[in-house]
Amino acid sequence: MSPLKRTLIEFLIGLPIVIGLAALLDYLYQTFITHSSYQFNFAPCAACVGIWAVIQVISYLTRRNHTAKKEQDKE
Repeated sequence: MSPLKRTLIEFLIGLPIVIGLAALLDYLYQTFITHSSYQFNFAPCAACVGIWAVIQVISYLTRRNHTAKKEQDKE
């Protein structure tokens, strides 16, 4: 499987997990730490998705370089 395809699959599988965890942590923060009623805030979710995207880009670049190095060693 190509590095780009694998990274895209991992990103799409992980996206709902990341959003769900960010929303859960935001809920816990708002209700238990600040003792206020919960109101959905998309900012923590967006920040987590941005961090997740950066991690996936780094993962893709690492895979691409590893694949290129592996092909060079074959020659």
